[in-house]
Amino acid sequence: MITQLQISVLFPSALCGQVAPDMWFPDKGGSSKPAKDICHKCPHESECLEEALGRDERFGIYGGKSERERRVIVRDRKKALLAA
Repeated sequence: MITQLQISVLFPSALCGQVAPDMWFPDKGGSSKPAKDICHKCPHESECLEEALGRDERFGIYGGKSERERRVIVRDRKKALLAA
């Protein structure tokens, strides 16, 4: 699992390095909106998402997406490749 600290090292101007790490791992049933709002303002949102997808991150908010949303992206990309 890549940590938000590692993301902030990969992307020094990433906004995630400026907030508490637990924000990126909301409790089950908790809101991910505060973390996603920060991601949407970050200049590295898309790179962070691709990094998380490439590493098959299973937990936390990366690139403005939850683990469930990332699974959907992976599934949709696989379907698109098969259809091509």
